[in-house]
Amino acid sequence: MLFRSVDAVQSSRFIAEGQSREIIEKLSSLVGSYKGEILKRQLYIGSRAKANNRNISEYVEKIYSAITTNKEVIFQYYDYNPNKEKVIRRDGKLYYFSPYYMIWNNDMYYVVGCGRHGTVMKYRVDRMTNLEVLDADRMPMPDGYEVSDFFEKEFSMMAGETCTVELLCKNALMGSIIDKFGEDVQTEVYDPEHFKVTVDVKLSELFFGWVFASGGAMKIIGPEQARSTMEDMAKRYLTAEV
Repeated sequence: MLFRSVDAVQSSRFIAEGQSREIIEKLSSLVGSYKGEILKRQLYIGSRAKANNRNISEYVEKIYSAITTNKEVIFQYYDYNPNKEKVIRRDGKLYYFSPYYMIWNNDMYYVVGCGRHGTVMKYRVDRMTNLEVLDADRMPMPDGYEVSDFFEKEFSMMAGETCTVELLCKNALMGSIIDKFGEDVQTEVYDPEHFKVTVDVKLSELFFGWVFASGGAMKIIGPEQARSTMEDMAKRYLTAEV
């Protein structure tokens, strides 16, 4: 169990490098010296960027506390400029925010809630600074709001117009297809080197980006609506002005 805990700490993006070492040192102190040295082994995580915000764990706890006690939070939010310098948004103005849920996606924490304008938004916790829990009660969740619907819209490729799509894939992609759509996904052998997938998806940029990411090992063979949409998207990217 401790070995899995150490691996999780080392591989997690939201735990800063220095914090990873501190946590592993503490875990190692719970066992004998020999096992402690084994626990300190270095797990290789291929090209995984670690967070540089040491406040993430503290902020996650504060946000969960605010959710549990029905309180509002304030924070500042930053981006990066071309020199990789942090730039606080809105000239440093504070965000007053009513948190409803935490979402863990792609090794990052997001908080979902709404500001005083009442629009449901999401923010990355690792981009927050100066976060505090207020005494003020948070705004009530909008009627009919479902976090699952918000997640599908914001994070998954299930956002957009529904379409039954046929994909032609190289055999090596079967594992990826099952990972994405489950073992019950409809497939059939196409030829000795390919199989065909028939699946209902939403024609979103995330879906087409996923197809692009296969590097040509997957292509859309129908319907024409899906093929033409992907071709139009590729043209836009090639001709876009930046």
